[in-house]
Amino acid sequence: MHQFPLSVVIGLVCGLVSGGAMAACQSNANSLFEDRFRNVDDSWGTFQNYRVENGRLVFKPLAGFNTAAINKSSLYDDVDACVEMTVPAPTTKGTCGALIFWAEDYGNYYSFQVSTDGQASVWRRQRGKWLDPVSWRDFGPIAKNADEVNELRVVTAGSNAKLFVNGTLFKELRGHPPKDGSLVGLLACAPNDVSATVAFTNFVVNPPSADTESTNDKATGERKGGNAAPSMNESGGPGSSSESGGAAGGAAPVGSDTGK
Repeated sequence: MHQFPLSVVIGLVCGLVSGGAMAACQSNANSLFEDRFRNVDDSWGTFQNYRVENGRLVFKPLAGFNTAAINKSSLYDDVDACVEMTVPAPTTKGTCGALIFWAEDYGNYYSFQVSTDGQASVWRRQRGKWLDPVSWRDFGPIAKNADEVNELRVVTAGSNAKLFVNGTLFKELRGHPPKDGSLVGLLACAPNDVSATVAFTNFVVNPPSADTESTNDKATGERKGGNAAPSMNESGGPGSSSESGGAAGGAAPVGSDTGK
């Protein structure tokens, strides 16, 4: 029988817990799509504000803007979509990353957003305008430090979606998916006064299953947040500039910045 010091045992337990939290971004034989970002796949389109760097899809939105990229590989019905997000040092309050789901085009989609303020929200882009079905609020499981991984996961079932951060349920949302199938994608936003860098890796789209939906469904660490969240977002159609929002505290929409 092997015996380990208490510190090693604690480390092993923490590793198992951490590993469990990150288990959703794994592909399998039934996966619908996966991208490990060895290069920019054609299905992402091209844009000067995102590129592949060292196995990560890196977004660099300008100050006061966001950059969105919708993947055009497939139209999906129900999905279990997951991506790992990091923000390199130095981090700036108001920087956010997002998993886009129920997307029809750049003027119509939902985005599940997480910020370096430790807040999360859901924004709906409809007819080129922004709505906030879930406003910015604090959520304890969010990692706020530079280079820490936040796993964003969305599991859809008809008009319902479960939104997870690091394996913990943030919200259950009832929405309006496109009737003929939807697209998925990624988004990053910068605060008003400085540009930002947000990196994504291990992007996987799986079909929902009883196993994938059994992740910790207990929402924790949530309380109403203030205005210390991304002050502006932007998004639009391919090659276009359009009014956009995604702002905490009612900041005015200002710009657009998207893939093609």
